[in-house]
Amino acid sequence: MYTSLYMPGMEAESKPIAFGDFSFYWLIERGGIALKALHEKYAVNGVTGFIGTEFIDGRLVKREGSKR
Repeated sequence: MYTSLYMPGMEAESKPIAFGDFSFYWLIERGGIALKALHEKYAVNGVTGFIGTEFIDGRLVKREGSKR
């Protein structure tokens, strides 16, 4: 988890929001998708559940692309 020092906190009166041209914000996959079958949890109903996770990172590559 990353917290930006430039965004306001989550106080009661605060409404932190970012807007701008998000084409300057890159998302990067940090590994493949992990998929796990959940046989035991749904065995009573005769079905199999699945849970998937993916790790993603992001970075603003041009500061002029967004405002706060």
